[in-house]
Amino acid sequence: MRRWAWVLFLIGCLPPAEEGTPDLFPLRPLYSFEVPGGFSGMGAIAAGRFGDVYVADAGGNRVMWLSREGRLLGEVGGLGVEPGRFRRPSDVGVWGLEVYVADEDNRRVQRFDLGLRFLGSYGAVGGRPEALAISEDGAFLVDGGRMWRIASDGVFPFGQGVLRRPVAVAAEGGRVWVADAGRGEVLAFDRSGGMIGAFGRGKFGEGLSGIGAGKGVCWVADSRLVWAVHYREGVLGSIGEPSQRPVDVAV
Repeated sequence: MRRWAWVLFLIGCLPPAEEGTPDLFPLRPLYSFEVPGGFSGMGAIAAGRFGDVYVADAGGNRVMWLSREGRLLGEVGGLGVEPGRFRRPSDVGVWGLEVYVADEDNRRVQRFDLGLRFLGSYGAVGGRPEALAISEDGAFLVDGGRMWRIASDGVFPFGQGVLRRPVAVAAEGGRVWVADAGRGEVLAFDRSGGMIGAFGRGKFGEGLSGIGAGKGVCWVADSRLVWAVHYREGVLGSIGEPSQRPVDVAV
């Protein structure tokens, strides 16, 4: 089955600083493109440094590097356990000059340069890495149904006693955002794991799946729409149509 990738550029929509609530709506997609070869089962999308995007095709066991127009710039993968191959790449993230891929069924996280050349890997913490976010505070990993922070000084549980079934994570501005399907909410934490707030109960549909964040605003995909959540003001609104069935968001 072929699936469409919608790219929504928000450059210039967020304020330069975090004073007040950003005026985000109405927003409209600028354009869309069909990913070369289609999807076998999209896992995630991450924004590159120059308007490009990285897409994890979980069913196709590959990660693609695409221009903002949808042109294929590079690709890595294939089914296998060797470096640069995957068994269900479930999430992808970009930090600095590196691309990180949660290689779920191989129970590892793989690292690549921006051109998708293999750099290294490390093993999962609790079993299967399902989602990840990379920041100056380390890597935040949804693994084995729990959250972990992986830093230079060790591996630490994150959100214990609060999170029920985390499915996606994003990090920005010293905050960590987690989509928790068990609670039906998006939760914001500080970098040490202290909870800032919980948002969206009763608003989100089933199937919280993907999350992206920038400048105090979290964008979260459920089975129907993409929602914007501010860390102080809560849910700001939504975009999309239920028929589109969004999977992930990158900011």
